[in-house]
Amino acid sequence: MELVLESNWFKVYDNVLSGEYCDKLIDFSTGLLFKQPLDSAPKGHYSKNYRTSNQCFLQKDSDIVNDLDTAAEYLTKINRENFESTSIIRYQEGQEYKPHNDFFNKESPHYNRMLQSGGNRIATALFYLNDNFGGGETQFIMCDELNIVPKKGRCVIWHNLLEQMVFGKRKLIENKASYHSGLPVLSGEKWIATKWIRENKCTL
Repeated sequence: MELVLESNWFKVYDNVLSGEYCDKLIDFSTGLLFKQPLDSAPKGHYSKNYRTSNQCFLQKDSDIVNDLDTAAEYLTKINRENFESTSIIRYQEGQEYKPHNDFFNKESPHYNRMLQSGGNRIATALFYLNDNFGGGETQFIMCDELNIVPKKGRCVIWHNLLEQMVFGKRKLIENKASYHSGLPVLSGEKWIATKWIRENKCTL
């Protein structure tokens, strides 16, 4: 495991997952994929084609996700009980996820319901499961369009919410700099595993 890039709110590590384990996750998930819902666009955006990919969720506490949970727990220093179920996502040629934030926006119609399952998403751990494709970089738009190039076994972690003290009280504020996109895949297929991490114990 090697730290290759960091700031005060995100880090990039290489050699987090073995190639064999990445392949195992892809093989295991292939038959479980379903089409992403189209209601994920931020308010004011037409949702069609905002997120084009296929996804599945892996059961918590299953053997297949143990190494992922262990790595995310170690890198983020957050207990795995705060993790949502692991999301495995496949992007085929031409597919993408347009600019978005991972935290739950107060303007979303599902905001209050989502908070009930563990609070907001304070952090994200994104694992690249392959790199034999073109395009598909993770771009942080507010950071001079910083592009994180996919690399098999690489993990990117970032804070969606930042802690701030207001009159002596701890407050979590939205990290606007975490606004990011999954750029279009130009050739091949891109596979990622995502751990969305909540403020509290997550029931999803």
